[in-house]
Amino acid sequence: MKRLPIILAAILAPIAAAQAADDLAVAPKSAATWSILSAGGKHGEEKVWTDENGVHHARMNIVLRGLTYDVDEAATIGENNIPTKIVIRGVTPSGDASETFEIADGVARWKTPADQGEAPWRENLVYIPFGGPASTSALIVDALVSDRDGKLDALPGGAVRVDDLTKMRVSANGKSKDLRAVTIEGASFEPQVIWLAENNSFFASVGWLSWMPAGWESVREELIEAETQALADRAPGLRARLLKKPDAPVLFRNVEIFDAADHSFRKKRSVLVEGGKIAKVGKAKKVKAPEGAVIIDGAGKTLVPGLWDMHHHTGGDLDGVLALSQGVTSVRDIGNEKATLLARLQRVADGKLLGPNTYPILGIDGDGPLSAQGFVRIHSVEEGVEAIRAGKDEGFLGIKLYGTIDPEWVAPLAAEAHANGMSVQGHIPAGMRPSEAVAAGYDGINHINFIVMEAMPDDVVETSNGLNRFFGPGKYAQGVDLSAPPMAPFIDTLAEKKTVIDPTLSVYEQGFVPDAGEVAPGYLPWLGVAPPQVERGFKAGGLVAPEQYETSRADMRKSFEKLVETVRLLHERGVPIVAGTDGYPMDLIRELELYVEAGMTNGEALATASDGAAAIFGLGGKVGAIAEGETADLLLVDGDVAKSIGALRHVDKVMLGGDLLDGAEMREAVGISGLPK
Repeated sequence: MKRLPIILAAILAPIAAAQAADDLAVAPKSAATWSILSAGGKHGEEKVWTDENGVHHARMNIVLRGLTYDVDEAATIGENNIPTKIVIRGVTPSGDASETFEIADGVARWKTPADQGEAPWRENLVYIPFGGPASTSALIVDALVSDRDGKLDALPGGAVRVDDLTKMRVSANGKSKDLRAVTIEGASFEPQVIWLAENNSFFASVGWLSWMPAGWESVREELIEAETQALADRAPGLRARLLKKPDAPVLFRNVEIFDAADHSFRKKRSVLVEGGKIAKVGKAKKVKAPEGAVIIDGAGKTLVPGLWDMHHHTGGDLDGVLALSQGVTSVRDIGNEKATLLARLQRVADGKLLGPNTYPILGIDGDGPLSAQGFVRIHSVEEGVEAIRAGKDEGFLGIKLYGTIDPEWVAPLAAEAHANGMSVQGHIPAGMRPSEAVAAGYDGINHINFIVMEAMPDDVVETSNGLNRFFGPGKYAQGVDLSAPPMAPFIDTLAEKKTVIDPTLSVYEQGFVPDAGEVAPGYLPWLGVAPPQVERGFKAGGLVAPEQYETSRADMRKSFEKLVETVRLLHERGVPIVAGTDGYPMDLIRELELYVEAGMTNGEALATASDGAAAIFGLGGKVGAIAEGETADLLLVDGDVAKSIGALRHVDKVMLGGDLLDGAEMREAVGISGLPK
């Protein structure tokens, strides 16, 4: 569930009967229109207009792999282009999108699906909506570019600023425009780029999901390329500032370490790193520091292997910094837009971008309205074979098959991937049960919901590439008997074949458990230190089922408990489990906490994000453990991981191939104001 920039908060929320579509504003014929696009095609439109009273209106409708967003907005604009009243209505996958903001008698008051509050109003202040169409974000841009220094304090908290990024001229349909790109910073982990036309008017926002004005859709790729290059020009400076190359050996002295050999923790150890490799590991008194060595005191701290996120989707240029700030030194990119990912990985290899070690998997899907955005789309086995062979040459280590793939194609595509030395994993194609996918050649299954899909009703299986991938298991998983057919023999097969599972339990806790306004347990430690708009996003609540799915919050909460129980049984049976997020890097620690709740020891849980993950790529003995000769990818945390797996959130130092990174400096770079609780 890849996240969009949080300033476009309406699209961030992970379709309920709320404001009926018929009651939302209807755009006049004169309204300006933006097409909402991805690499896979068009997903909706947004229309914007101003009425006879000067009120700014917008109506946005998106259908994204079955998830529907239908919202409108009416805004009154005051001096300096600052909105003084905003009304948002409609629905998102989290339910009712209703939101109000108004200034009255010198007091600003707001109410959203996530929060409500009030504060004294003053100059140099702007309210950032929780939701709404993209045009609502454009209003913030208008206010910032109208401000003298381009910086405004924000409600409910924090501050936002605008900076120039680049300029370019574009042409389409016989017309040309001079554009400039600006970044909006302070709202999220990554800056958001907005393209402006004449008079600083909103022109476009581009990325994996883009807003392009009607008639100008053809310049989307040009804007993406220019924006990417302009952001890339910034990256080497940040990398140079954060990454320290020791000019001497480094000794972590008197530290508790994780021993991957038996998944235990050992106190009073020292670890010596030389030339990017672990040179010595032993009792603190016996491992001596060479002359001139950099000595890092580990008293009261735990040294563990750098963490692995085995379900990651690489994002913008700060994505790597955010991952490293959480101790994640290696990721399996489990499906992305191919050209963008390969270009970004080349920049990392060339020393122009800071990021974790990345092991890329090629995403492949069929073609249709529910296809994955950015994946290679195929229309036949022959096209799939061609894509696999090209992917092998480009350095992809495996393939990920998705929900719109024809089930009949799975076996021949898996055979081709295996013939090229590539792994096969993915979602389970609609109409196929996971046992059939494993029989056809799957080496791994992404997401725990697709494990229990084995026991779902036929109508859920037939539509599992749409909303039923969530609401089917959300309704029925609670009643699944794991000790009886069809689950028991399927789990036997998974254990026998050593099929690799990345459960992403934290995704389903976030989607199934909280109501709107509630915070999922994994985000509670981050309240007060995450960027303000990110923190508001934590309160969006879980998914809300449309009426036709008849899946309640109570159903989903009980079903989530069964998903945790499923992980417990998989682990007990020896099915390989690796930890992944499919979200923010900080979700990884919550994933490990859930594994502990499912019955793993702290050491066993940590192994799913260290040596156990490395072994999936055949890297055992090379990286993923604290042992002599292994690559020095290490994480030093302030706390005792043996007692609390959550101590992993307290990142002190990170070592990436022998180079040092400071946790506090990285957190500051991505807008995290301190250590989580």
